[in-house]
Amino acid sequence: MYIDCLWVSGQFKGHGYSNLLLDAYIKDSKEKGKKGLVILSSRKKMGFLSDPKYMGYKGFQTGDSVGRHEDMPEGFVLYYTNQCPSPFTTFSLFYDGQFVTHEILSEKKFDKILADKGV
Repeated sequence: MYIDCLWVSGQFKGHGYSNLLLDAYIKDSKEKGKKGLVILSSRKKMGFLSDPKYMGYKGFQTGDSVGRHEDMPEGFVLYYTNQCPSPFTTFSLFYDGQFVTHEILSEKKFDKILADKGV
């Protein structure tokens, strides 16, 4: 089972909601006979991505990671996962540590971003 987003808004933090949500995901996964849970995170804590330290604390382990793609211009980082069979994807583009977009880009749109960044 894939968890697309496990994130609690700042005003609701500290009330145990992350634990309740994650426990519900784990219970649902077991009841459905799934072999485990997968969640997208990052090396360090980032907005709208699950905190890697929290996930480790809850017993999750890194299952896979992606290094720098050889064709990606310097300064750009692309995160993408295919969530088959769901029609949705997780896609995020960063430049020099700053979020650029979550939209899957055409080559023309990506070229415009490159031009705007002076790359």
